[in-house]
Amino acid sequence: MPKNKRKPAVKSKGNKNSQHLAGVFKTLSHPVRFRIFRALTSQKLLTVDDLIKINGGSRLFVFYHLSVLCSNKVVDRKNTGRQTFYLVNTSHPGVAAVKKAFLS
Repeated sequence: MPKNKRKPAVKSKGNKNSQHLAGVFKTLSHPVRFRIFRALTSQKLLTVDDLIKINGGSRLFVFYHLSVLCSNKVVDRKNTGRQTFYLVNTSHPGVAAVKKAFLS
């Protein structure tokens, strides 16, 4: 039996939480996405037009950053009729921790 044989890494709950947090930090590393996140934490529900007023930029620019936030499950969409509202996904463990630690 070789001496250098490694044991498989044990996945612990702490490791999983660290992965969630790292994913959220990576997603929020762009200044525009962080501003969108901050706006959504303070206003609860916002439309794309609301976010354009807050952040500036074009509709396409805001949609792109919202799609990144949504695909990483940091932000959720809520469709009501013809309007789509965006809100912070507080059920995501990493998002809840970031919101509590940095935006309280």
